[in-house]
Amino acid sequence: MRKLLILSMGLFCFSVARADSSPPDYDHTFPFIAEVCGLSKENLGNSWGHAVIYLKGVCRSRVSEDYADTRPGQVAPWKLKICDDHDPLEDVPVGGPGETLEKGVWISADSKVMNSHWIAIPGRNLGLNGGLPVGKRYDTAQNKAIWDRILSTRAYDGLKLTPSSQVEFEKDLARSVEEYLITYAFGTDFAVSLARNAKCWKIPVSQKQMMSMVDYANRVNETSYQWNFFSSNCNHLVTGILAAAKIVSPAQMGAWNLFHLDKIFPTDTLVRIGRKARAEIPTVEEVFGKSRLREALEQFGRMPVQYGMLWGSIPFIKKGNVAFVENERRWGWIGEGEKLRAMDQDSLLTDFDSGLNEYSRKLERAHLRLKSKAFEDRVSRVAVGSRESFARVFRLYESWLVEVSQELKVLMNARGMTSRVELGQRP
Repeated sequence: MRKLLILSMGLFCFSVARADSSPPDYDHTFPFIAEVCGLSKENLGNSWGHAVIYLKGVCRSRVSEDYADTRPGQVAPWKLKICDDHDPLEDVPVGGPGETLEKGVWISADSKVMNSHWIAIPGRNLGLNGGLPVGKRYDTAQNKAIWDRILSTRAYDGLKLTPSSQVEFEKDLARSVEEYLITYAFGTDFAVSLARNAKCWKIPVSQKQMMSMVDYANRVNETSYQWNFFSSNCNHLVTGILAAAKIVSPAQMGAWNLFHLDKIFPTDTLVRIGRKARAEIPTVEEVFGKSRLREALEQFGRMPVQYGMLWGSIPFIKKGNVAFVENERRWGWIGEGEKLRAMDQDSLLTDFDSGLNEYSRKLERAHLRLKSKAFEDRVSRVAVGSRESFARVFRLYESWLVEVSQELKVLMNARGMTSRVELGQRP
């Protein structure tokens, strides 16, 4: 079996080195990015790791107050949507001078809440640094300002506590449910770099893919949430959102499954994405034979992952930090720590231009493979009843291959690079 069956024998805690890699113009290049992060253990409070996802180009939409009032404690207070011109940038906290204002939401599961599967923090910097300017010294005197920023976003308004959390809350000195949740969520739902190290994949996606991810996140909130380590933890949520864009295979939320043990830990998700980033572009036969790839091509007109993926780190803020102690340890299956360290050393994953050059070479090989065999020969090898479907997938694949090659050529030319793929005619 792919995973050890006895959980206590299959886990260990490991540390991973950091390496920053995102170039200054990266976020300007792609309008929609899914940034999935695996967070290290926290020395205070949450002793486990955590998984979060930042959706660039996605904004929050408040659920009707009237509707929520008719079903108190059952309706999640926020929905997600693709941002538009009416979503003001000034609602998104900014980190400091020279930092780009962008629209996006930081999504995190919270085990203390039962009427929402996720907390949506507006703005990447607020999720990462609590709204502190990049490079700024952090000390506990700033906590009040960070909490006030979070309260002003109303991210925790209208949330209902689980029964066990309600008991804790009634013993707590917090003045409101919102303040109680914010106190416990510090370093987990937001301001994560003040408490943890993060290893992240930035994955450029299309608008259609992002819309599918948004639809999934909204759909899961139509039911109540009950956190469960084996079936409904933070990584199950992140995996489900990624699966909506066909980036990974889904895990069934709320249903314990022995074959889904690899969905428990963020480290496994990061490693699986790494394998996809290093893999060759699938052949048309592989796309036709694998439902996830075929559905991505039919639904989105592209492969789930393409050029521009970037692996890197978000470092723990040490300067002035007396509240937390740096901890690079994280839980995962045996061998995954070594795989993450290998990814850290792979310039094709950590360097944007090297990754573009490599994807250009992959496209060149994909074009050659498609030219190597006539369409008639390919279709003759397909079962008679499936030949019409194969022909449709072939045409979609052929069009996508030309389109993505043209897109990459434009991007590489703008960066003073040369694509290896000769374009202009279909293979």
